[in-house]
Amino acid sequence: MKVLLLFLICQVSADHRLDIPENYHPHMRPLPMDEEKPLDLVVVLNLRNIVDISEPKQQITLEASLKLFWTDKNIKIKKDVTKYDGGDEEYIVLDSSFSKKIWIPDIFIDQAIDHRVPNFH
Repeated sequence: MKVLLLFLICQVSADHRLDIPENYHPHMRPLPMDEEKPLDLVVVLNLRNIVDISEPKQQITLEASLKLFWTDKNIKIKKDVTKYDGGDEEYIVLDSSFSKKIWIPDIFIDQAIDHRVPNFH
């Protein structure tokens, strides 16, 4: 079963619908399904706007969003959950604060002068 977890700005907490082991550590990369192979991480970069180009400074200012997808086999939807937020599709919408409880890959943008991280409520 493939589980898609979405982090949205919302007030509803869905943590109670997930089964996370007590020994889960958010700073440890999860093992892949096949432990002999590296963890599959899908990266999607959506370029939304070219804000500014400065030829003399050789700089470009962009508006973009970055989405990362991976499978963490340690996090599962509890067996007694019968209702998903996606209707027929098996995903649960989580409060953005939940992102502090799970492993998220480090992101480095080489030669970035500045970046903005969205503020979640």
